[in-house]
Amino acid sequence: MTVGPHDFARHAWGTGACNLDLLGWSDMVVHQEDGGPVRVLAARAARTKRLRALLEAVPLADAADGYFAGRAPWVRERLTRPDLSDPFWAPMALGSALDRSEVPVLLIGGWQGLFLAQTV
Repeated sequence: MTVGPHDFARHAWGTGACNLDLLGWSDMVVHQEDGGPVRVLAARAARTKRLRALLEAVPLADAADGYFAGRAPWVRERLTRPDLSDPFWAPMALGSALDRSEVPVLLIGGWQGLFLAQTV
């Protein structure tokens, strides 16, 4: 396994503010199959510039709806649910599964990885 996220509520809102990495990751997922490999690399290189207007927009959830045009339906829910105890997050809270695991697990992440904190 290359990453080990196990609590998406804490990843999204664990600091008390929304982790805006969600938008860059969502943009990558939405565009990962747009065209061939060269187009995908070009899109990746232009991502920061493309996302700038979105990151400056208020309200962010409405701007994200327009930006992703229905291709990232998970974004609005994650942006608008800051309460870590919200039942929405329950299916994505998998920390207890780590406690029950009886097999060795190797997780590999990078220092700049999106899920570094939970992978480590």
